[in-house]
Amino acid sequence: MKGMPKLCGLVAVLVAGCATTGSVPSGDAGGPVAVATDVQPEPAVGATIWDGVYTVEQADRGADTARTVCFACHSASEWTTPMFIRVWSGRPIHQMWENLRMTMPYDSPGRLTAQEYADVVAYMLELNDAPAGDTELPSDADGLRRIRVTTRD
Repeated sequence: MKGMPKLCGLVAVLVAGCATTGSVPSGDAGGPVAVATDVQPEPAVGATIWDGVYTVEQADRGADTARTVCFACHSASEWTTPMFIRVWSGRPIHQMWENLRMTMPYDSPGRLTAQEYADVVAYMLELNDAPAGDTELPSDADGLRRIRVTTRD
């Protein structure tokens, strides 16, 4: 169990988990839940998160979902740490969406619709001062692969 604090810190940054409790969630067998932390960045082309890739209305829906589902365990401040965008930088936003979809909510991963996960990601972008635009963040893997997370230049 020597590596658990380091794993918890990595999981906290990647999916905004365990930062408030300082513990690693357990799976059915009592061991840590597997999180894909060794996933290599996918090639991404097209827009970046700074190109207005979500709408204000979509981020508002994401905020509503976060209040009813996510904030039972997390807080908005976990999604706005200085490392949040840097950890995802260089990757398609699809990886963030997919990681949320596969691991959250903790008690029933995959429970939300693809659109609800996209809305929550839009809210995360808004919290990190990425500008809103006129087009919603896609809720399909192919569309999300075309948008890259980058740090602000």
